[in-house]
Amino acid sequence: MRAPTTGSAEHSSHRESSLKPSPKVSWEPNLIGRIYGSARRFPEAKAVFERALAIDPAFSYAHWHYGEMLQVSGDLKGAAAEYAKASTGNNTPEPIALSGQLAAIMGRSEEARQALTALDELEKHRYVDFFWRALLYLGLGDKDRALHFLEQSYANNEGYEIGLIKVDPMLDSLRAEPRFQALVKKVRGRREEAKL
Repeated sequence: MRAPTTGSAEHSSHRESSLKPSPKVSWEPNLIGRIYGSARRFPEAKAVFERALAIDPAFSYAHWHYGEMLQVSGDLKGAAAEYAKASTGNNTPEPIALSGQLAAIMGRSEEARQALTALDELEKHRYVDFFWRALLYLGLGDKDRALHFLEQSYANNEGYEIGLIKVDPMLDSLRAEPRFQALVKKVRGRREEAKL
């Protein structure tokens, strides 16, 4: 089969179809949902996460990001359900930490402490980002320890989650803290250096 020639109608159609995301790919809507959630555009985020999960109902990553969006928009019951789905058959730190943080917010501090212990156990077998401990301590109301672990996350160059702290709604209760503001500047500075 020959490739379409440049400028032909066939080439134009081929080019347009290559730019459209595959309906089988749930990563793209998940990332778009995360962008909407970070912008606090929760109705749009909800619609996009639901589309991602319609494509792949077992996509753990979409469940925990959808849960985060539900949590920060006030739907704690919905968030708990999404975190539970994210952890089904998936022994990763994200749903453990998020479920623990939500438990702490709901006044179940013993469950949150059990999540910290679960992260310690998990770390015996794999790396656990400091970011997830920070969220747990934030849920427990320990801003000092939360900031300590965010600073550790930055020092270890953990990447994705720490790179989004400027817009992450899960961290809104830290925004007025001078240490947090200084950390945001450091993260932003590192990202700008990487562009050079």
